[in-house]
Amino acid sequence: MKVRPVSFLLVLLMVALLAPFSFNLPLTEIPITAQTLVLFLGAVLLSPFEAVLMVLLYLLLGAIGLPVFADFSSGYQKLFGTTAGFLWAFAPAVWFLSFKMYQKKVPFVRALLLFLLAHVFVLIIGGLWMLRQSNATDVFFLIAFKLLPVALFKSLLLALFTGAISFVKKV
Repeated sequence: MKVRPVSFLLVLLMVALLAPFSFNLPLTEIPITAQTLVLFLGAVLLSPFEAVLMVLLYLLLGAIGLPVFADFSSGYQKLFGTTAGFLWAFAPAVWFLSFKMYQKKVPFVRALLLFLLAHVFVLIIGGLWMLRQSNATDVFFLIAFKLLPVALFKSLLLALFTGAISFVKKV
């Protein structure tokens, strides 16, 4: 359980600075948050222990008031609110990705599937948590028709990033 301080702090800084950003896909109103993009990218760059530690510190930074959550929000109440399930699902998803991909050459299609599987896990846990305050039909439509297509898009971006990182390491 060794932590490489420089690598770890650089990835944590990347997450804290970039995770709050979101943007809309052209011609749609579907927002894409950068949270899973940067957290999952961090999972590829860090060992499983470091990756989970990164997520826990990210959640702690948000809980104590730093605006690191989506749309520059923060506060401990986010860890118990409607979307808390998504936040708590980040740690196991990041551990899984890091375990499967850290310091390994992963082919593009396998990387795409691993990222998609991690996104689906986050969506399922987040959706189950949302059922406490929303009806099942609304949650299903939100996840199946708004969030799942975005997860596929982000998984594709992450697989491309991973391929670019592998290419740069070879050069």
